[in-house]
Amino acid sequence: MQKNHKFMSSFKSRPLPRLRLRKLNLLGKLRVKMAICFTGIGLFVLLTGVISLYQMNGMQKNTEDITRKTLPALEQLYDMSFYSEHIMSVSLQHFQNEDQSAKQQLSEERDSYIRKFAQVRTSYEKSVSGPELDQVKSLSGQWDEFMRINDQALKLSTQQDEELAQEVSGKGVTAFNAMQKTLDELVQQKKSEAVMKEGLSGDIFRSARIVVMVSVVIVMLLTLLMNILVHRAITSPIGRVTSRLKRIAEGDLKEEPLKVRSRDEIGTLADTVSAMNAALLDIVTRIRSVSGTIGEQSVQLGVSTMEAREGGRQIAATMEELADAAGGQADAASDAASAVDRLNASIEEAAAKGEQLAEASRQVMAKGDTGSERMARSVTQMSELADAVSESMKMVESLIGRNEGIYALVGSISSISEQTHLLAINAAIEAARAGEHGRGFAVVADEVRRLSEQVQQIVGEITAITQAIHTDSSSVADSLRQGMEQTAEGRRRIAKTGEALADITSSVGVMAETIASVSEELQMMRKTSDEMRRFSLRTAELSQQSAAGVEETSASATEQVHTNGVVASGIERLKTLSDELEQSVSRFQV
Repeated sequence: MQKNHKFMSSFKSRPLPRLRLRKLNLLGKLRVKMAICFTGIGLFVLLTGVISLYQMNGMQKNTEDITRKTLPALEQLYDMSFYSEHIMSVSLQHFQNEDQSAKQQLSEERDSYIRKFAQVRTSYEKSVSGPELDQVKSLSGQWDEFMRINDQALKLSTQQDEELAQEVSGKGVTAFNAMQKTLDELVQQKKSEAVMKEGLSGDIFRSARIVVMVSVVIVMLLTLLMNILVHRAITSPIGRVTSRLKRIAEGDLKEEPLKVRSRDEIGTLADTVSAMNAALLDIVTRIRSVSGTIGEQSVQLGVSTMEAREGGRQIAATMEELADAAGGQADAASDAASAVDRLNASIEEAAAKGEQLAEASRQVMAKGDTGSERMARSVTQMSELADAVSESMKMVESLIGRNEGIYALVGSISSISEQTHLLAINAAIEAARAGEHGRGFAVVADEVRRLSEQVQQIVGEITAITQAIHTDSSSVADSLRQGMEQTAEGRRRIAKTGEALADITSSVGVMAETIASVSEELQMMRKTSDEMRRFSLRTAELSQQSAAGVEETSASATEQVHTNGVVASGIERLKTLSDELEQSVSRFQV
């Protein structure tokens, strides 16, 4: 008895094992980490797109300046040069021709070229500014001087004063050469401006190509890194937790605690599952110990009950002997009192062990409640994990949408490049029509055409890389979907484990009720044994009046035997429940 009492005392004083659950802060939550990563990638992609768009706008502006300003200005300068040369040529023919009708036709042709020159000059003056406008004003002054001299010479030629007309015309050649020199300088300036803008567009194009290529490589590396991190931080730990829950549901509690280093919901879930495993292991171990103790105590109570029943029979026999021989009544009564004392001792021991067993049952039920609470906490954390993975899915879908936006931007750039290519072809055609004077213009147009072809080629490369990013993003989305499926599987496993824990708690509750019933029966047995002891003492004291009290004592002995039979039945029931409890936890491996 003393050994069992020490065991039950140590059993009650030993608490359940507790594993330290990690505290989550804001940055430790999985959804916050995923949000930071995907937001960073999205901002990087957006920044890259803005930079590329800015560079493409600069290249487009330079191209438009060449096609809309520089090339038309060159064409106007070439036209002014062409018209001035024809005016000079027609004037010389006028001087050399003696036919008045021919001179009249030449004068009309000259006037037509003068009007065209004036129109082109007026249009050109409106399109220039700054230092170039000063040169245009100087050109206008030279043109006015040339026209004044040429008009005077033409008038003298009409008056048949050819020698004086030739002399005045010679002075006009000097003004004409000065004007042609100014036109050549303006042409060279426009050509230099076109070459400069072409070089600037080339530099912008090369810079944009480098930025896009570097950005694409960085995005691909970040996508690959995110895929690896998702596998390490979500898929692999969830797989380990699911495997552990499956083994717990199958009854295997011998595993070591899960080791997950992350401080997010995954780490907390792993710690909770480990704590639940340890709690279940301790509960099963205690239940086995308690059931073993109940079995041993049941055997001892059975022996004590048999002794009590035997004592009752001895009392009955003694009463019969008292009926036959009143002289031996005192000795029989003394023996009965001794037997009752032993019965009282056995009953007190059984009652003490019953109270210990009831206390152990209450502790087991309390631990079962703790396990249920932790199970509910695991279900909540699995739900939070499912929400975090769902948010990650939304972010990946947002990244795919932004990638499609980049793809649309590249399409716009491709359209602009095609338009530039068409403009360059049209410019080359116009240069071919201009002949020798349009050769420089044709060179510029050809450079613009080659530049637009290079842009189209790079746009094709960007399109292929954008499609690769879309494919990698879809792969990340598939990994997140797998994580959600594994999370749902873990939630189902936890529910099964909670059902098994509820069955254990229910069995322990039944055992506690049975123990309470046994304690009540032991109390009744203690009262009955006290009555027997008083009856035995009364018999000893009234040995001389034994004949009159034999029937009463015999009835008491019969009642005691019946009570012992009831106690024996309760003990057998307790032993049966103990066996059933041990069978219910035998499927757990500890």
